[in-house]
Amino acid sequence: MNKVHISLLALAAACTITPMAMADSIGFSVNTTAHGVTSSFVPSTLHSGGIYVGPSGTLGAATWSGVSITVSSQDDPSANFLITGILTIGSITGGGGTGDYITAASSYATNQEGDGTVTVTSASCTGGLHPGTCLSGDLDTGAYSANTSSAGHPGGFSGEFTTTYISPYITSKLDDTDIILDDGLTQVGYSTKNNAVTIHGPASNPTSISDTGTLFTAGIQDLQVGSVVPEPSSLFLLGTGLFAGAMLLFWRDKWVRGRKSLSQSV
Repeated sequence: MNKVHISLLALAAACTITPMAMADSIGFSVNTTAHGVTSSFVPSTLHSGGIYVGPSGTLGAATWSGVSITVSSQDDPSANFLITGILTIGSITGGGGTGDYITAASSYATNQEGDGTVTVTSASCTGGLHPGTCLSGDLDTGAYSANTSSAGHPGGFSGEFTTTYISPYITSKLDDTDIILDDGLTQVGYSTKNNAVTIHGPASNPTSISDTGTLFTAGIQDLQVGSVVPEPSSLFLLGTGLFAGAMLLFWRDKWVRGRKSLSQSV
């Protein structure tokens, strides 16, 4: 059997036996100043040399209302589209973590652990189990930091959440399936400006340190979903067709060799 036969048989086997696993990475982004602020606080347990340290408290919710949200596909950027809706990164409460504020560096930071939610809602997201919901998930960890001495007093949050629902409207627009892969672990983040830190209580023994910032951009990325692939029946038919073609070539060559051997013996 020559190389052509072997190649066809191998391809046939791959199509009829091995499933084709494909994935796409979906993202949501807001690139506009939002209509709100976010805040967090650190209950202070130590004050020494201009350093305030304590366990993390609550990180407030961040909500972008009535904004244009870009929905993107890593697999096919040409399929990207816009929806108008609300993106919410809910508050993280009830967990542990640490926080600090260093006055000399005007640096504020918290590492948050607890329970929160992430949602994207829009009237565009029709159908599915939750009409009006484009995306939802459970947020349980993240970090927020800010610098009140730099120009614009910038800050930002980054974390990850477990995606629990993706609207079929979103996936169908991107030619994907609504099957969430890799346990739905998705990245989320946002930026802030005009951060301001407040020390509550006497400076020698404050009760807490809080930060407030104006919401700016936001993004959700690396949401892994299944890509649309040929139906299993189509793959099976393709595989069996290739197999039949390979066997036809094999028997034709065998018949030709047999005829040559017969003619030489006469």
